[in-house]
Amino acid sequence: MRRVNLWSMSLGGVSLFLMAMIGAADVIGAGFGRPVVGAYELIETFMVITIFLAVAAAQQQRAHISVDLVKQHLPLRVQAVLTLLGLIFSAGLFLMIAYFGWIATSSSLASGEIRQGQLGFPVWPARMALALGASLMVLQCAGEFVSLLQKLLTGRLDLEQSASPAEELRAQ
Repeated sequence: MRRVNLWSMSLGGVSLFLMAMIGAADVIGAGFGRPVVGAYELIETFMVITIFLAVAAAQQQRAHISVDLVKQHLPLRVQAVLTLLGLIFSAGLFLMIAYFGWIATSSSLASGEIRQGQLGFPVWPARMALALGASLMVLQCAGEFVSLLQKLLTGRLDLEQSASPAEELRAQ
């Protein structure tokens, strides 16, 4: 999953860069009376790609928002059970997003759906990125669930981190 998340996050980064370049070109062009045609539609598509292709990598790096005010004072086993419940909830939510995202992607491809606007941009790239990113998030949550459950059941539970996931990625 680390390599897949790294590639996915990299594609999301490229999408973010393109979104910024199109936005900047549009603002500069508008100053000269020549805005970028379809900038809104392109930025909208790249925004979905950026967000959903990075969501599994953010989960892997434990970068999602978490409020540990009470949880940190609980015993390690209780913390692990709460984390397992959170992973189940997250996986379930993203499984639904992925399921309906793949259906929408398939429908969009089959019908040749186009986003109405200045450019007439196809809808399927954003839908596919959403479905793919959500699917990767389900796999990431499932992997973390299995790993944590094994630790919990074998008594090798230690929620301390020796190295952050981001440091582990850099080391590879």
